[in-house]
Amino acid sequence: MDKTFVSTMIIPQPYLVDVQTRHAPGEWYDRPPEGSAVLAMCFRSRGRILTASGMEEFSPGECIFHTPDFPRKHGSDGEGFCNDWCYVAGAFLLPRLQALELPCNRLLATGNPALFEDALREVKLELWHHDRHSEQMIAAALEKLLITVRRAVDLAGRLGGGNSAELLHYPAFQALRTRLINECRRNFTVAEMAASLHLSPNRFAVLYKAFFGVTPYATLLEARLMAARYLLHSGTLPVKEIARQCGWSDEYYFARFFKRRTGLTPGEFRRGITRRAIPVPERRPDLPADDSENEE
Repeated sequence: MDKTFVSTMIIPQPYLVDVQTRHAPGEWYDRPPEGSAVLAMCFRSRGRILTASGMEEFSPGECIFHTPDFPRKHGSDGEGFCNDWCYVAGAFLLPRLQALELPCNRLLATGNPALFEDALREVKLELWHHDRHSEQMIAAALEKLLITVRRAVDLAGRLGGGNSAELLHYPAFQALRTRLINECRRNFTVAEMAASLHLSPNRFAVLYKAFFGVTPYATLLEARLMAARYLLHSGTLPVKEIARQCGWSDEYYFARFFKRRTGLTPGEFRRGITRRAIPVPERRPDLPADDSENEE
C-alpha cells in the first residue's frame, strides 16, 4: 500500500494496526520503551505479559494500554497467542484514557476477546481510503472504543472480578438485547431467550439483570414506549393501531401505561402538551413504572 498521500496525527506512521494477529508458539515481543505512541492491545488467547505489577498471565478478553515509556514484553511459550492491536499517538490517547480513568500498563478484563475488532477495522479502512474526513472518523472510532472498554471494565467490577466466567456471555447478551429493541413488537418469552443462549431460564434472568440492571421485559417495554412516542410524534395513525404496531394487544392498557410513564395520554402527547403541565411521579429512568405483567 502506498501511504505517502495519507496524513493523520492520530495513528503514527508506519500505521501499525491489525486484528487477529497470530503469533507462533514461543514467539515473544520484547522491546524497550520507544517513540511517543501508546500500544493498545486486546488478547484473544492466553499468554504472559509485562505489566506495572510484573510478569502476569493474560486471558482472552483482557486488554492493556502501554504508555510510550513502558517496555513492551509479551508472548507465549506454549500454543502461541492471538491479539488485536494498534499504535496510537500518545498526545491523542493518553488524555482520553485519563478522563475515563482507564489505567495504563495494567491488564483490564472486558470479557470480550473481539472488543477491539470493529473499531480497528474501521481505522484500517480510513487509513486505506483516506480523505479529509478520515481524521475525525478515526478519532470517533477510537473514542467509542475507549468508552466501550470503560463500560466492560465497570461490568467486570460489578460481577466480582475480571476473571469471571460470566463475562464471556456478555457479547451474546448484548446481541440479544439489540434484538429485543429492534423487534420489540414481538412477545419474547424468557424460556425462548434462554434457549437461544443455551442457558436455563433462571440463569439467563440472573445474568441479564446483572449485565443491564433491568429485566428483559423492562427492556422490551422501554423499546415499545420509544417506538410509540415516535409514531405519535411523526404520524397520524390511530392510537389503537400504534398500540398494535408497538406490541400491545390492548389499546386501553397501552394508554394507561403510556400516561404512567410520561405523565400524558397518547392524545396529549400527540398534541404537544408539555410534561411540565402535569406532575409525574419520581422513578428510576431506566425502569418501567409497571413491570408486573408475566415476562413469559
